[in-house]
Amino acid sequence: MKSILRSENIRIQCKKEYHEIYKHLKGFAFEEFHELFSLCVILGYKLKNRMTKKRAREQLFSSGVFSPKEITAFNTLFIIESKDDNYSLLTDPERAKEFIQDYADGGMEIFLKSEVMRNFVKEKDGLIYLECSKNDHMQKQVMYYVYSLYKDWEIDRGDQNK
Repeated sequence: MKSILRSENIRIQCKKEYHEIYKHLKGFAFEEFHELFSLCVILGYKLKNRMTKKRAREQLFSSGVFSPKEITAFNTLFIIESKDDNYSLLTDPERAKEFIQDYADGGMEIFLKSEVMRNFVKEKDGLIYLECSKNDHMQKQVMYYVYSLYKDWEIDRGDQNK
């Protein structure tokens, strides 16, 4: 079955307040927008932080750039979350888009409040921005943060001793 995120050219958006954060981190701590977006979807989902309140959004990218692994992760969440209503998230592009965008916004909120980001996140006049330079080693700190989440979540990695 082809994913609706692949078969439809869906414009993925983020909460307007987070758009500058995505732009700042692209090419700095993440190669592409979709990598940070995917991390935020999983982070928001895992920690049950879904921002469903309607709010202004900014466009980030087209869904066609998601990697096969990202699509698989999203499809898994769609199956888990819509099993009681005929797996509607697998067939309804608008609901699927809202689902991942809501969790990505929730995940970004968590990410920005994380210990690794506290030193870099600033707010002025209601706008959130990052204050850092290449030599702040943000990329290394972000990767360590992601690794620590991976360890903490005790993801089933199979029997690695075989």
